[in-house]
Amino acid sequence: INSFGYVTNYELLLKNSNSAYLNNYLGVCLAQQKKFKESLKYFNKSLSIEKNADDAIFNKSLLNLRLGNFKEGWKLYSAGLSKNNNIREVFENYFSEQTPLWDGKPFEGTLLVYGEQGIGDQLMFGTVFDDLIKIQKNVAAVVDERLKKLFERTYPNIKVFGIKEDLTFLNHSKYISMGGLCNYLRKDIQDFKNGLFKPYITSQEKDKQVKSLFPLRENLRIGVSWLSFAKKNAERRSLSSEQLSSIINSNQHTFINLQYGIINNHLDEIKNLSAKPLHHIPGIDLTHNIDSLASIINNCDLIITIDNSTAHLASSLGKPVWILLPYFNDFRWMENSEDTIWYKNALLLRQNKKNDWSQVINYINSALDQ
Repeated sequence: INSFGYVTNYELLLKNSNSAYLNNYLGVCLAQQKKFKESLKYFNKSLSIEKNADDAIFNKSLLNLRLGNFKEGWKLYSAGLSKNNNIREVFENYFSEQTPLWDGKPFEGTLLVYGEQGIGDQLMFGTVFDDLIKIQKNVAAVVDERLKKLFERTYPNIKVFGIKEDLTFLNHSKYISMGGLCNYLRKDIQDFKNGLFKPYITSQEKDKQVKSLFPLRENLRIGVSWLSFAKKNAERRSLSSEQLSSIINSNQHTFINLQYGIINNHLDEIKNLSAKPLHHIPGIDLTHNIDSLASIINNCDLIITIDNSTAHLASSLGKPVWILLPYFNDFRWMENSEDTIWYKNALLLRQNKKNDWSQVINYINSALDQ
């Protein structure tokens, strides 16, 4: 319990029960222990003291979304878009918009959708675009530069801009954030089930080029990504070199490196620990060249990844994906399910104890050795 800061904060709260900050913080600590009813109690207490506290409202939204209360969750999720506290890291121009915020109803003119957060979030929220263009004919979207080609190929009816492009000439009438679309298009579980999601489309030319660089194989070609560099919880999400090597060593399949970031030390460790190579496709920058990374993924038979942007890229490409989740996972993966509402092709493999991957790795090794 101490590692979550629970005891310390509880003691402080006993001395100062009217602190909105401490009640909110205790709510977070309890959520991390999966004590969700108690967590909600402390978020509500925090908001009874300071009703417009963005942090507490946002934390309450994540709790609602985790538990499947989508309508309430998405409504509160907008607290992450405060100009003074841009928790959702929506693209900057969002806050200098002169047009009205979209209300979910069709109109004559163009709707501008602003990207937010990381590329994984943009890929995930982008899966609602097919449903959006059924309602709103003219749509423009701003995404991370690295995703521009992928979005352009997949959604030819949407004008797609990179985040650095000048939008002053774009004559749009209303705007919204990517996550804000869920208020109207993912209000309940039925919206997810009925959603029109189709896989993102890779470059056929790149697919062929990448295929020619793949190692010859007899068994499955399995793409792996095992590290997160997220600002929060990266270590909790990641696998060690030893853990990844145990998966590589457990079977006769061919493993392909999908891991972005500066990872030379990790690759050296894995090479020393593994009985067979982790193959690297030459000449491709896995951090910046997302279009080519998508083609590598498309040439794999299976993807095994922790919760990072590669999990979303592989899932949104429609590939079979096994996503390894820590004991306290991100809200989007919800609780107690091997399935995810966002991607029908993904299997969620959850830790059953905090910081313990052993059961998950044993399951993977057993499944791959069939």
